[in-house]
Amino acid sequence: MTIDEGEPIEYLQTIQQHKGVRTGLIVLTSKKVIVGFNKGLIGGEVNAFLYKQIAGVDFSKRLLYETMTINSTGEKALKFQCTKSEIVADLIRKKIDELDKKSNVQTIINDDFTVRLKRLQNLKLEGAITEDEFNKMKASILKELT
Repeated sequence: MTIDEGEPIEYLQTIQQHKGVRTGLIVLTSKKVIVGFNKGLIGGEVNAFLYKQIAGVDFSKRLLYETMTINSTGEKALKFQCTKSEIVADLIRKKIDELDKKSNVQTIINDDFTVRLKRLQNLKLEGAITEDEFNKMKASILKELT
């Protein structure tokens, strides 16, 4: 998974695994979390999670290091060491909450349009409006969606 053109990076942090075993980067964009690790001199490992697919984010603090776990809805989990894991986890949770709120608002808006279209259909079936009037009003309602 890559960062799309026009997809802003909202947070960026290097990752230094315990005792320098692995180094990498955690990137939070407007759409996803990307965690990448270097593997030797050539190559690497990249894990990406869309916010809407993240089931939970946990962190724990040990004496020498902090560990973060990202769980996805597909039962995929990624566990890694990360400084400032509490801050990163809070940023991810905040983004998930924002997306949930937007989704709920969109559902309400779509429900409103559905109700309006059903009412319009009933008016046409009852003979209160003509087919032409129905089509004009329907087009007007659908135009509001875009």
